[in-house]
Amino acid sequence: MNHDMPISELSRSLITIAAAILILAGMKTAAPLLGPLFFSIFLAVIFGMLLHWFEKKGLSTRFALLLTLLVFLAIIAVFIVWGASAFLKTTIQYVSLDEAAQSQRMVQVLGKIERKRFEAAAKQALAGEAAAKAEMQVQQVSRIQQIFQWGSTVGPNIEKISVITVEKTQQQAFRFMHCR
Repeated sequence: MNHDMPISELSRSLITIAAAILILAGMKTAAPLLGPLFFSIFLAVIFGMLLHWFEKKGLSTRFALLLTLLVFLAIIAVFIVWGASAFLKTTIQYVSLDEAAQSQRMVQVLGKIERKRFEAAAKQALAGEAAAKAEMQVQQVSRIQQIFQWGSTVGPNIEKISVITVEKTQQQAFRFMHCR
């Protein structure tokens, strides 16, 4: 075999492309190891430069190392506080969305129950003055349901007011039904 045999330009290009593909595939496979390795090298270079800068300013090696370590810990603390605040903000948003959804479901169920209850009371009190009061109660429930629908788009505060209004209307209807 003759090792001095010339390789064509096409063969060289194909070998280079194949080698690049193999290197990239190897890096992709080793990514769980290479990522932290390169990050640690990056940090060592950055903080090594800071350490040498402190030493050039006339600080002793021990004091420069201590200051460099304090700077590193301060940066880590900033990232932890920033991450924790973002986490808490997101958690609060999810909790408030969940509470709003639960409130909306409860308001819908209460609205359906109250409407049926007041419609039954209106049918029983169709004679004279009692019929007018019962119809007014049914209209109040209809208005309350409209407020519920509006409140579900406006927010939990309106829904709380609507629930209080429903409770007061229930009390009035209960008194009305039992007074007759």
